[in-house]
Amino acid sequence: MKARLVTLGLLALGTSTSLLVACGGASSPKYTGPTAGPTAILNGPSTSSATSYWSSANCFLKVELGADGTFIGDVNTDGTWTMTPGNWTASGSSSAGTTGNTVWIDALTSIEGSTYSGSFSVTSVGVYDTYQQNIGPCQFALQSGALTF
Repeated sequence: MKARLVTLGLLALGTSTSLLVACGGASSPKYTGPTAGPTAILNGPSTSSATSYWSSANCFLKVELGADGTFIGDVNTDGTWTMTPGNWTASGSSSAGTTGNTVWIDALTSIEGSTYSGSFSVTSVGVYDTYQQNIGPCQFALQSGALTF
């Protein structure tokens, strides 16, 4: 009788351990991607296929960065949102600069955080609205969906 209970106990332990591992429990890999800089905050392969974007309530901004270098910025100036497309490139190891004819956001400086963590912060954002200005620091939170025109 004792041998049977021990066998059943070991069988139950092995089954629960197998389920835990199969479901991503005990042996889930840790995130190894970047935790700072523009490549840490990508929203998808491109802005046209993005499934998320970033929103900063304290700076009234929304941004979306594609791995292919595409960019969408949305700026709230005096209650009016203005969305513009453009491109982005890494500026050093922790910042991103943007280019395009109508881009209102031209830099995200000192990016800390990642898509994995669901938030990031920057020390300043370069914004053009009649004249060049820097705002910040800004905190961004990951949002579901995408910015579209």
